[in-house]
Amino acid sequence: MKKLILGFILIWQTHQVLSLEPNYTLPPITYMTPETTIQRARNRGHRLMALKCVPDGDATLVCTNWICPTSIVVNTMRYNMTTNLWDGRIEFGITTTNRPAIRLASGEITLKENAYDARLSLFSELSCTSMALQKYAQMILVMPIDGSTNMMFVTDADYDLDAKHRLVYKNIFIQYEVASGAITSPATNALAFTAALINAGLPEDERIPLPPAL
Repeated sequence: MKKLILGFILIWQTHQVLSLEPNYTLPPITYMTPETTIQRARNRGHRLMALKCVPDGDATLVCTNWICPTSIVVNTMRYNMTTNLWDGRIEFGITTTNRPAIRLASGEITLKENAYDARLSLFSELSCTSMALQKYAQMILVMPIDGSTNMMFVTDADYDLDAKHRLVYKNIFIQYEVASGAITSPATNALAFTAALINAGLPEDERIPLPPAL
């Protein structure tokens, strides 16, 4: 009888303890997939575009006759290009024509599905920052170059020489960096060099006229 009473007391005490504990419902665990990661990046990219008042690119624009050049000319000076195809991207280097050649800049070229995807890819990549996008947007300089081809140049608002510069033309997305030893060279004019890279690969009648300041 004594054991039975002790048993009831233990049950009652356990019930009292459990009844005092809050009833939490844990949220379901969600795992990021490659698709959701890409979609989140694209959502951030769209948000950054909205903050910079940049419209979507034209989904009908595709460049079919651009060929990656082996050299470019900027302000009457010729520069050589070295290229390497890697994982669907064209990695490039820009060097002087003298011997030994001096490396001035490097980067990569990606051919996207269309101009809409190229522009969104640019801003999606830019949006990968721990800073609040509204604040980060103030640090970005956006320069539309040619409306008919979606050509746009995007860089750091302070034009930091160590920054990565970006240009889109139709479905072509270029990322460009000045070499550490070339910060006093003409290659610091990233817009002139990336635009020249586009123009050198186009038929002459399709080349984009650039502002005289370049």
